Amino acid sequence: MPLKRRFSDTFWYIVIGVLAVPAIVVAAIIPEHWLPNKQWMAFIWFSLLLFVALAKFYWNVRKPRKFWLFFLGLLIVHILVYATVLPYIERAFWYLFIMPIEAMLIAVVIKLAFNIMPGPKTRI
Repeated sequence: MPLKRRFSDTFWYIVIGVLAVPAIVVAAIIPEHWLPNKQWMAFIWFSLLLFVALAKFYWNVRKPRKFWLFFLGLLIVHILVYATVLPYIERAFWYLFIMPIEAMLIAVVIKLAFNIMPGPKTRI
Protein backbone atom coordinates (compact mmCIF):
# COMPACT_ATOMS: atom_id res chain seq x y z
CA MET A 1 0.00 0.00 0.00
CA PRO A 2 1.51 3.36 -0.96
CA LEU A 3 2.54 5.69 1.83
CA LYS A 4 0.17 8.41 0.65
CA ARG A 5 -2.81 6.06 0.88
CA ARG A 6 -1.89 4.89 4.39
CA PHE A 7 -1.40 8.47 5.60
CA SER A 8 -4.80 9.51 4.24
CA ASP A 9 -6.59 6.62 5.96
CA THR A 10 -4.72 7.22 9.20
CA PHE A 11 -5.52 10.91 9.09
CA TRP A 12 -9.25 10.30 8.76
CA TYR A 13 -9.29 7.70 11.53
CA ILE A 14 -7.56 10.21 13.80
CA VAL A 15 -10.09 12.92 12.85
CA ILE A 16 -12.99 10.56 13.56
CA GLY A 17 -11.48 9.62 16.93
CA VAL A 18 -10.80 13.23 17.85
CA LEU A 19 -14.44 14.09 17.09
CA ALA A 20 -16.11 10.95 18.49
CA VAL A 21 -14.38 10.74 21.87
CA PRO A 22 -15.28 14.30 22.97
CA ALA A 23 -18.85 13.78 21.75
CA ILE A 24 -19.19 10.69 23.93
CA VAL A 25 -17.58 12.44 26.92
CA VAL A 26 -19.86 15.47 26.54
CA ALA A 27 -22.90 13.19 26.25
CA ALA A 28 -21.84 11.51 29.49
CA ILE A 29 -21.27 14.80 31.33
CA ILE A 30 -24.29 16.82 30.18
CA PRO A 31 -27.30 16.55 32.49
CA GLU A 32 -29.86 14.11 31.15
CA HIS A 33 -32.66 16.66 30.94
CA TRP A 34 -30.64 18.64 28.36
CA LEU A 35 -30.25 15.64 26.04
CA PRO A 36 -32.88 14.44 23.57
CA ASN A 37 -34.92 11.44 24.67
CA LYS A 38 -33.54 7.92 24.22
CA GLN A 39 -35.35 7.34 20.92
CA TRP A 40 -33.72 10.40 19.37
CA MET A 41 -30.29 9.53 20.78
CA ALA A 42 -30.47 6.03 19.30
CA PHE A 43 -31.64 7.49 16.00
CA ILE A 44 -28.76 9.99 15.96
CA TRP A 45 -26.10 7.36 16.72
CA PHE A 46 -27.43 4.79 14.24
CA SER A 47 -27.87 7.45 11.55
CA LEU A 48 -24.33 8.65 12.11
CA LEU A 49 -23.07 5.08 11.81
CA LEU A 50 -25.12 4.50 8.65
CA PHE A 51 -24.07 7.62 6.79
CA VAL A 52 -20.41 7.45 7.83
CA ALA A 53 -20.32 3.86 6.56
CA LEU A 54 -22.01 4.88 3.30
CA ALA A 55 -19.59 7.79 2.87
CA LYS A 56 -16.72 5.34 3.34
CA PHE A 57 -18.24 2.97 0.77
CA TYR A 58 -18.48 5.75 -1.82
CA TRP A 59 -15.21 7.48 -0.93
CA ASN A 60 -13.72 6.43 -4.29
CA VAL A 61 -16.14 8.88 -6.01
CA ARG A 62 -15.61 11.77 -3.61
CA LYS A 63 -14.73 14.35 -6.27
CA PRO A 64 -18.13 15.23 -7.83
CA ARG A 65 -19.94 17.86 -5.79
CA LYS A 66 -23.24 16.77 -7.34
CA PHE A 67 -22.83 13.33 -5.72
CA TRP A 68 -22.32 14.79 -2.23
CA LEU A 69 -25.28 17.15 -2.65
CA PHE A 70 -27.38 14.13 -3.61
CA PHE A 71 -25.97 12.26 -0.60
CA LEU A 72 -26.92 15.21 1.63
CA GLY A 73 -30.42 15.11 0.11
CA LEU A 74 -30.67 11.41 1.02
CA LEU A 75 -29.66 12.27 4.59
CA ILE A 76 -32.37 14.94 4.75
CA VAL A 77 -34.98 12.49 3.43
CA HIS A 78 -33.75 9.94 5.99
CA ILE A 79 -34.22 12.44 8.83
CA LEU A 80 -37.65 13.58 7.63
CA VAL A 81 -38.98 10.03 7.25
CA TYR A 82 -37.66 8.90 10.61
CA ALA A 83 -38.93 12.03 12.35
CA THR A 84 -42.45 10.95 11.42
CA VAL A 85 -42.09 7.25 12.33
CA LEU A 86 -39.76 7.61 15.33
CA PRO A 87 -42.59 7.49 17.91
CA TYR A 88 -43.45 3.99 16.63
CA ILE A 89 -39.91 2.61 17.01
CA GLU A 90 -39.96 1.61 20.65
CA ARG A 91 -36.52 0.00 20.92
CA ALA A 92 -33.18 0.79 19.33
CA PHE A 93 -32.88 -2.93 18.61
CA TRP A 94 -35.04 -2.45 15.51
CA TYR A 95 -32.36 -0.29 13.91
CA LEU A 96 -30.23 -3.42 13.56
CA PHE A 97 -32.80 -4.65 11.04
CA ILE A 98 -33.90 -1.35 9.51
CA MET A 99 -30.54 0.32 8.84
CA PRO A 100 -28.95 -2.44 6.69
CA ILE A 101 -32.09 -2.50 4.54
CA GLU A 102 -31.96 1.28 4.26
CA ALA A 103 -28.27 1.13 3.33
CA MET A 104 -29.10 -1.24 0.48
CA LEU A 105 -31.96 0.98 -0.68
CA ILE A 106 -29.67 4.02 -0.66
CA ALA A 107 -27.08 2.07 -2.68
CA VAL A 108 -29.78 1.19 -5.23
CA VAL A 109 -30.91 4.83 -5.45
CA ILE A 110 -27.31 5.99 -5.95
CA LYS A 111 -26.78 3.29 -8.60
CA LEU A 112 -29.89 4.46 -10.46
CA ALA A 113 -29.00 8.15 -10.15
CA PHE A 114 -25.25 8.03 -10.89
CA ASN A 115 -24.59 4.50 -12.19
CA ILE A 116 -21.88 3.95 -9.57
CA MET A 117 -21.39 1.23 -7.02
CA PRO A 118 -19.55 1.28 -3.68
CA GLY A 119 -15.78 0.80 -3.92
CA PRO A 120 -14.88 -2.89 -4.37
CA LYS A 121 -11.98 -2.68 -1.91
CA THR A 122 -13.83 -0.73 0.78
CA ARG A 123 -13.42 -2.04 4.30
CA ILE A 124 -14.91 -0.78 7.52
